[in-house]
Amino acid sequence: MGLEVLPPVASAEEAVDVVARTAPDLVLMDIHLKGRMDGIEAAGAIRQRHDVPVIYLTAHSDAATLTRAKVTEPFGYLLKPFDERDLRVAIELALHKHEMDKRLRESEEQLHQARKLEAVGRLAGGVAHDVNNMMTVVLGYAELLLREVGDSDPRRQVLLEMRRAANRSADIARQLLAVGRRQVLHPVVVDVNRLIGDSRPMVTEVLGQGIELRCELDPEGAMVRIDPGQFDRVLINLGLNASEAMPDGGRLTIASRMVTLGKDDMPEAPEVAAGDYVLLSVADTGRGMDADTTSCVFEPFFTTKPPGAGAGLGLATVYGIVKQSGGHLFVDSALGQGTTFRIYLPRVKPDVEAGPSHVSATERGRETILLVEDDHAVRSMIQQVLRHQGYTVLEAVDGAEAMLLCEDAGQRIDLLLTDSIMPGMSGRELAERLIAVRPALSVLVMSGYSEDRVLEQGLPANAAFIQKPFAGSELVSRVRTVLDK
Repeated sequence: MGLEVLPPVASAEEAVDVVARTAPDLVLMDIHLKGRMDGIEAAGAIRQRHDVPVIYLTAHSDAATLTRAKVTEPFGYLLKPFDERDLRVAIELALHKHEMDKRLRESEEQLHQARKLEAVGRLAGGVAHDVNNMMTVVLGYAELLLREVGDSDPRRQVLLEMRRAANRSADIARQLLAVGRRQVLHPVVVDVNRLIGDSRPMVTEVLGQGIELRCELDPEGAMVRIDPGQFDRVLINLGLNASEAMPDGGRLTIASRMVTLGKDDMPEAPEVAAGDYVLLSVADTGRGMDADTTSCVFEPFFTTKPPGAGAGLGLATVYGIVKQSGGHLFVDSALGQGTTFRIYLPRVKPDVEAGPSHVSATERGRETILLVEDDHAVRSMIQQVLRHQGYTVLEAVDGAEAMLLCEDAGQRIDLLLTDSIMPGMSGRELAERLIAVRPALSVLVMSGYSEDRVLEQGLPANAAFIQKPFAGSELVSRVRTVLDK
């Protein structure tokens, strides 16, 4: 039949030992064997310890034997005498059933993982709104005060520490959103080699001394669609992971190459569709991981660090960003042999999209902005930042008040800056009503919620978006860009 067959054994104990040492694809087991165990006991031990299918080849067909055999969940039961055709059919069906069972288990595990990520995403979406609103206030006021405090003023260091802590808190909220794949992405078409080059200084910094960074890039390069800021986060987190795996130094290699996958090229990952990809590999020469640790590395909050040394979100964040960007992520590792992360990003054709031009945060404003925000602290901070920049700011706590302010036809309004989700009237509904009577009105929507909640309400046509929390300089730059368009 063209199958490779191991030397046969005559005892149940030998069978269990051979399976443990050789991991065959299939076991053909008689029930009556020499030794302390019979074939059914041996099959039970094999099925319990190893994922190997068993077919019984036996002359036993009494009810008691069949009842015992069923407990081991055999993949076939052939009664002697049988012919070659019966054996061939039994073997092919057993191997096929085993492969289908394996895929089903993998699908169930992926579903279980997806449900966990969904739960984390819902948690993140709820927490992020309040955290992002509070951090927007802290960052905004800290920046305003830093403008007034000289370099020699002892209060400056306090403000810098305040800003650093606020940024760290905001970053944790962003990580939770990335883990749950609910962050707002701003993807652009860009050469992956350029992205790696831009990220290299930051990766070098997190690696520290004693670790060599090598980049082995495909000379032709390839275009992918991804958020450059999130790509930086991916490489930085992988760099941090590598540095912790190489406390005594080592080498980290970032490589890129173009690959074309057929439908059967990755049977272990059926979710990867056939097509053209950029394969980005990040390989370290560190301590490596055992199989149990490797299977858990992308789990949210999983960490091998002692309590207080890490939140366990770094690699889960990487996984979330890659998946939300339409890519696939895999890890290969073994103790003492280092770790390699493989990222498959779909290749795309070059685009003529132009990235946003840099706008100076020092440029003075001259326009009038209608600010609509139901959170008093956030609204107060934003109006101070904008007025400090020279803009005229009209404030409203909700859509109804904003509509009243716009009833005066003589009131100039150049930009609507509105929260996305508010009681009574959403930012989208407000924008659509105002654009109907003021067609030239520019719109900038802000939100502390996750992308899913924002998209539930939807963005007005041609509206720009800014994610809370944001620093005052970021807001000013974004406002200026929108107005200049």
